[in-house]
Amino acid sequence: MTQPSLCANCDTPLQGDYCHRCGQDNKNYVRSAFGLITEFLGEFTNWDNRLWRTLWPLWVRPGFLSLRYVQGHRAPYVPPLRLYIFTSIVAFLVFAQAIPVDSINLNPPEETTERASGEGAESRSGLVAPPIPGRDVHFELPLVSDEINRRLEYNFGRIAENPQIGINQFFSLAPQVMFLLLPLFALVLKLIYWRRHHYYMEHLILALHTHSFGLQLAVVVVGLAMLEDAIAAWPVVPEALSVLSSLLFWSVPLYLLLSHKTFYRQGWWKSVLKFLLTATAYSFLLFTAFLFTTIQSILRS
Repeated sequence: MTQPSLCANCDTPLQGDYCHRCGQDNKNYVRSAFGLITEFLGEFTNWDNRLWRTLWPLWVRPGFLSLRYVQGHRAPYVPPLRLYIFTSIVAFLVFAQAIPVDSINLNPPEETTERASGEGAESRSGLVAPPIPGRDVHFELPLVSDEINRRLEYNFGRIAENPQIGINQFFSLAPQVMFLLLPLFALVLKLIYWRRHHYYMEHLILALHTHSFGLQLAVVVVGLAMLEDAIAAWPVVPEALSVLSSLLFWSVPLYLLLSHKTFYRQGWWKSVLKFLLTATAYSFLLFTAFLFTTIQSILRS
């Protein structure tokens, strides 16, 4: 009688391609570079039928995907965290590339940006901002030291001469800050919907799905704007694209409201009221995160 092969991870006799004890598959990736790449892509992108089964309800049935997931229907869909991480990576890469750096000018256009060598700009170690022609930049942020304010002044002068520095720093920090916003947003949902007796993780799943949708929609809107610029000379089409972008942008509040209505299954009045409370709290968090990211971007430039 042939002895069954054992799981390489836990030595359990295998009854198929996967171990019924630890879940590891019966493949050897050590001898195959292609297998290692396949495993990586499978873990982080999961490009199979589950992707399309996930994207369709995510876009056209607000809240449905989150509700199905917490009810136990998980196998057909891409896991929420994996979906968000991949969406976030793609989105912020697109945003960083879409900003026309050449059009950014922090100095008045009528003034020259050339420095006179004898103006006495001090070195970086002195933490004194290089002079920006025609503009006296002075930071007096509360709750921070004078040294940090001087660093902000100095670095802002550098960004004024080369905006790409600040853009690169901002979009390197923004995905991390957005990721930290997710548990805070889930906490807001937990507090507002505390009588619904949902676990915190269930609120977090809704947060992951709604943020994934928001980032994907933002990518579409940015893509439409880039296409509109590329075909600006065409008749009618750019105007149609502009209208479509506006409709997509203003559809976000409706989508979020319908997501809450579907997921928490409350009446319209309660859903609208709690959605407004949630939107107000999250707007404050988002503004704070944007301000923090901007300041950190200047400090690190």
